[in-house]
Amino acid sequence: MNSPASNEDKAKKLAEQIELRLRVLNEKIIGEHTELEIPTSLTKMRNWVCDELGIEKIGSPSSFVTSHKEHGRKVKKIANYLEKLKKQNKPPKKPREQKLTELKAKNKELNESLTNAANQYVQYSQETKRLKEELILSSSKVEGLTEELDETLSELQIARDEIILLRKKLAQYENRKASKVTKVEFGKGGNNAN
Repeated sequence: MNSPASNEDKAKKLAEQIELRLRVLNEKIIGEHTELEIPTSLTKMRNWVCDELGIEKIGSPSSFVTSHKEHGRKVKKIANYLEKLKKQNKPPKKPREQKLTELKAKNKELNESLTNAANQYVQYSQETKRLKEELILSSSKVEGLTEELDETLSELQIARDEIILLRKKLAQYENRKASKVTKVEFGKGGNNAN
């Protein structure tokens, strides 16, 4: 159990941390602590730790709420400061004419992109059509060449079969007994050839 003195110390520490956060937020709003990143919500503010400024985490979530009996008003003030800081960090609104001009420019840019895309689509579809026709022609040529190759292979097989048959016949003639005629000269015309 906690002793009353330690509860008092905790309550005092809590009050100091809330006051410290209020002071830092106020200074931030008036332009000090320009490089300091401030949490954007009450929960993040409660868990915030910044050693340079002595800010420590507030452990009890129930003591850092706008409905707290003792600290609720100050927590609400912190929430208001956070809202002011969010508004300060928002970029200023552009005048209506400037917005309109930017929207017209963006619209023109989008229309040009759309036109370019449509032109590219037409170009690519024509190229696709041409390539498909080329593919059909190439496929037809391949079929023709395949048929021609099959015919040539068939003719080659017939020629091989004829060669084998002729070699067999030649082998039969070579195996026969040689005739008495040893030499025949054609085209000389015999003895009267001078």
